[in-house]
Amino acid sequence: LTRKDLLPKGRRDRTLFIVMTVMTPAITLFELLVVLPQYHDSIDALVCLHSVLAVFIVVNILGNMYRVIQIGTGVRDSGCQLPAVLLPGWRYCPVCQVNAPPRSHHCNVCDQCILKHDHHCMFAGRCVGFFNQRYFVMGLVYIFFGTLYSLIYQLDYCVASMGEIGRA
Repeated sequence: LTRKDLLPKGRRDRTLFIVMTVMTPAITLFELLVVLPQYHDSIDALVCLHSVLAVFIVVNILGNMYRVIQIGTGVRDSGCQLPAVLLPGWRYCPVCQVNAPPRSHHCNVCDQCILKHDHHCMFAGRCVGFFNQRYFVMGLVYIFFGTLYSLIYQLDYCVASMGEIGRA
């Protein structure tokens, strides 16, 4: 995977990809450098635990996103030998000009047939399909836990900040 292949080709996909990869660590840094010191006066075991947990979640979000991008989901990327003769259940894709297996669909954004096509993820700039779906789902799980953890941890900070704004 080259740097050229890492960035999505479409402008909307590229913008959302950059927002995702920049904002995830930026929000974590805000959490660790601004919110965390509001709750703790000194660096102790609890601060270290929160920091390690936050970094663990961010690394898993970005790592799973990288795997979604890295793994090819196209029929041609699968490494299987596509038959020259149309087999039962298979169909011919006139755009890709290949015999596509059952449960594959053509993505107009990626311009290729995707095996077990789920959807085209604009944040990754890639299709989610048979080969990378597990990484996509695990990325969503870590995003959910990271968001929940951040929300619970920031709740008092946000309420206190809003109170200061109301008094000003």
